[in-house]
Amino acid sequence: MKKYFLALAVGSLLIAIPVAYGTAAEQNMSASEVNNRSAQTEVINNTVNIDKVMEKDSELTGAQFINMLASEGILIDILHLDNDKQVTIKDAAVSMVSIMQAKGINLTPFTNQRKEIDPVEVLNDFGILDTSKFPSADNPLDSKTSANMVKNLSIIINAKADNQNCYGVNYIITPEANGQHNIELLWGRKSSSGYAIKIEETVVEDDILYVKYSTSEPQTGSAYLTVITYPSDAITISMEDIPSKVVLVKSK
Repeated sequence: MKKYFLALAVGSLLIAIPVAYGTAAEQNMSASEVNNRSAQTEVINNTVNIDKVMEKDSELTGAQFINMLASEGILIDILHLDNDKQVTIKDAAVSMVSIMQAKGINLTPFTNQRKEIDPVEVLNDFGILDTSKFPSADNPLDSKTSANMVKNLSIIINAKADNQNCYGVNYIITPEANGQHNIELLWGRKSSSGYAIKIEETVVEDDILYVKYSTSEPQTGSAYLTVITYPSDAITISMEDIPSKVVLVKSK
């Protein structure tokens, strides 16, 4: 709510009288309500260039984090974050897990046992955030980390096969004859023969293909060829059609 001043000349005195403009509802709102409403409007109207955000390294508020999600076309209407409060890694994880569940993604596709979901662990398993690089989930979320997390979530939500997850893994799925499909996982360029990736298990559920995989790296004391390699693994599975999404799940 903006305030303007009407100046009146009375004799030799100049008197400033505050005059309020705006709707009746705005005039009756408290300052905190006005600020919160403005922040929510900013979330709806603003767009975020994630590549630009990644050039910075600052802590994020709830409104800024929601803006990032919206810029990638990810639904935000189910989120409940304080617009002005700094977001922690755990806050972001809880929000992203809620989005994944709303999109019908099974967070435990390879187990029939019911267990309590750890949102931060889910992000680690689904290639959204390598949690080994962060000592505490209660730390404030910085803009670069958030931008990477949002991009990695978008890979899952928007089925971006060509994009690598936080571990540098992506997939190619190719239809073959008689309802067969070839699924290949790629781990990018590596510096020796000591790197390997393996598909361990697959399951199709509600038109989503879940692929469980593991990776291995050079071990100290072992001998490897110092050559450029491109680790990959592929299997053939039976499916009538290419699934709407392929979700990669890293083995423990």
